[in-house]
Parts: sequence; structure tokens; C-alpha cells
Amino acid sequence: MQSLLERMALTEGISYLVSIGFAVSFVGFWRYLTGREVPATVPARVPDVVPYMVQGFALPANVFCHPRHAWATLEAGGLVRIGVDDFLHTAIGHLDAISLPRPGDPLVAGRPAFSLIQGQRSADVPAPVSGVVAEVNPVLAGRPSLLKEHPFGAGWVVRVRPTALGEDLPRLHVAERARAWLEREATRLREFVFANADHGGALGHTMADGGDISDGPLESLDDAAWHAFMAGGEA
Repeated sequence: MQSLLERMALTEGISYLVSIGFAVSFVGFWRYLTGREVPATVPARVPDVVPYMVQGFALPANVFCHPRHAWATLEAGGLVRIGVDDFLHTAIGHLDAISLPRPGDPLVAGRPAFSLIQGQRSADVPAPVSGVVAEVNPVLAGRPSLLKEHPFGAGWVVRVRPTALGEDLPRLHVAERARAWLEREATRLREFVFANADHGGALGHTMADGGDISDGPLESLDDAAWHAFMAGGEA
């Protein structure tokens, strides 16, 4: 048993080091390809990507994930595109609005970059990287549902001119590390909703049976529980 545990720990450690090495080496390669920064002059047209699924949640292989469910991907021209992952908008449910920054606003990694609004509730989404906002998705203000319909494509939120990629990217989840993290978050959501839901209802049974998580499981919870879930998770 001890030998098995040691092998598991070693495997996890190697996976973590590979992820960090990928992030660091990608920064250098990306800088080599992009050269000088190219300012954004027109709204970016972003195609949808084909993600793989983790317990019912989409997760593309080419994104860096912040523990609070923002994602980042590197673009030609020296910019970083940022959005909200499939998990967060599925957990929250319908969105009434998105509070967005403005071009030129500074962002600091780990601090609120924009907010998702549902009635009187508001969930701050932190910036995965530090930088200056170069462009805001011009469609989201009038169509917040786009974030849910195409979270990794046309529903992107902002494009940022980064200032500390070498420090920021190794702190994010990528590759197998991202998959393992999303597995933990899916488990956390199921356990939280089951503990706070009416166990006699369909939602409670779904959580207990481990079935697919329906859209908006947090909507039926009271404000205290809603905010408690948003404040939980990994730092």
C-alpha cells in the first residue's frame, strides 16, 4: 500500500511539474512568435473550440484556468483573451447582465475583473493575469447569454495586454492539472447543492445520484447559500 501511495504522489508531482514547465516554455515561444505587440483595432472574431468534458463540464485543452473560474488563452499579437468557464455559468444559471471593465482599465491577477449579475446577486470574476484591457467584447452588454452559449468562443469577455505573464501563468491550472481541479470543483458543487437543497425534490436526487448537473443549481438556493458557495473553493 505504501508503495502504491508513493507512486501516486510521484505521478501527481510529475504532472504538476509538466504543467508548470509547459506554461513557462509557452510564454517564451509565444513571445518569439508574436514579436512586437499589435494593437487591437477591430473586435476579435473567435471561433468555437471543441473541448473535452469533465463530469459534464466543457474544458478546452488550450486554456489556462483560474481557480475562481476565469480562463485565459494566448493570442497572436501579444494579447491574452479572457472569459468565464463552463462550470461557473452552469452553476449560476441565467444571467441578467455582466458588469464589464473599459478599454484602458488595469487588471490585477486575482482581483475582480468583471461581474456576473443575477437579480440582486453579483459574482465577481477575478483576472487570471495582470495587464491593461485592450478590448471588451462589444456584444456581451446587450446579449449576456452569449457567455453561456459559447463560453470559449464568441462569449469571450475581454482581451488584455499582459504585464506579468511569466509570473501569472504558472499559477493557473492547465492540462491534467486543470482536469483534476475541475473534477474537484464538480464534486464540491454536487455536495454543496445536495447539502442545501430539498432532498425530496428532483435536484436533491440528482445531486445524490451523481447525475449530470442541470443548468443553474444554485438559483434555487437562498442568498446566504449562494454567496457561501461563491466564496468557497480553492484560493
